Amino acid sequence: MKHLVLLGDGMADDPQPERGNQTPLELAETPTLDLIADQGRLGLVETVPAGFEPGSDVANMSILGFDPAKYYSGRAAIEAAAIGIKLLPGQAAFRANLVTLGGSADRLTMDDYSGGHPSADEQRAIVETLNAELGSDRVRFYPGVSFRNICVVSDFEGTPSLKPPHDFAGKPVSEINPSGPGSELLLDLQDRSRSVLAGHAVNAARSTRGKAPINGIWFWGMGRAPAMPSFRERHGKSGAVVTGVDLIRGLARLLEMEIINVPGATGYVDTNFEGKAAGALAALQRHDFVFLHVEAADEAGHEGDLDLKVEAISNFDRRCVKPLLEGLGRFDDWRLILLPDHETPVRERCHRGNPVPFAVLAKADVKEPRQSRGGFSEKSARGRAGGILASGPSLLERILFS
Repeated sequence: MKHLVLLGDGMADDPQPERGNQTPLELAETPTLDLIADQGRLGLVETVPAGFEPGSDVANMSILGFDPAKYYSGRAAIEAAAIGIKLLPGQAAFRANLVTLGGSADRLTMDDYSGGHPSADEQRAIVETLNAELGSDRVRFYPGVSFRNICVVSDFEGTPSLKPPHDFAGKPVSEINPSGPGSELLLDLQDRSRSVLAGHAVNAARSTRGKAPINGIWFWGMGRAPAMPSFRERHGKSGAVVTGVDLIRGLARLLEMEIINVPGATGYVDTNFEGKAAGALAALQRHDFVFLHVEAADEAGHEGDLDLKVEAISNFDRRCVKPLLEGLGRFDDWRLILLPDHETPVRERCHRGNPVPFAVLAKADVKEPRQSRGGFSEKSARGRAGGILASGPSLLERILFS
């Protein structure tokens, strides 16, 4: 039996009054997602346990069958693992976003949590400068993907309160700055980064192209070295992951799952959808389980762009899930789960931890012609069979591996 998770990050959303009160999932062209829901089982899953912030780190760890209450040690520790950083005792890792700050000197605002999605060359040049100007024996910056970077601080004490910048678009920085024990160092580095980047060659070149500057860094997601069993130890199956973002790669590395590198796989709407599908099918030849993660809809939600989110979901259906479902025919038996990890409503531009729809389809369920039963949407999941509610950490065991 082959097992597959198809995860469209942040696809779930609210009804849009200006679009007939339909959600992006309902507005998008999703014949393949609808087929999976109509021919399979549909329900709701609680991916974010009570007491946790609704981050992709917690939600995806939960979906992979690992209880965050037992294993979660902070987002940046997971992303550090993705780029080969082994945290030592006393070290803390932080996500260090490259950001665009606006407003005035006495009232800075978070204009863009992603710094306009810098290229790899832009990111590399800026991280080199940050290490030269702000780095030390204690502080070191590491490039991840695009705006996503890691900063490791040795001998770090305290647990500061840190806010994810994507949840506070347009808000005054003074309202969301690091605070609490240990925040003094982080605030100092953030403040100094603005002067370091003000005249950077990358920003001079961006200005000539009419692009906003990358004029600051932002710390969040603190983590320390986690201790987790492997995916095989937990579930008794070999596994692989297909993704374009370091967070999911980091989880895979910690769980000793194979990471499938797909050329052109990004954490944005320009990702190589077809390549991810092909990579997942190839990985299923070698493994019992494959986790396919696509970030595109989540990024569109954070940007507050409804049309872009609808387009991202449509592309996920047509360019990724459709060829995957067709390719599964080569296997004797298979079962899949389709779901988002959390809500990313375009009106709020941040994550929410409400239960999200999931659909389960097995090879034996597929038949023609199919009967429409409402397709894959938040509304259908609530209405079908009373909206079966599963918990994230038990989803694989109860639904996929049973």
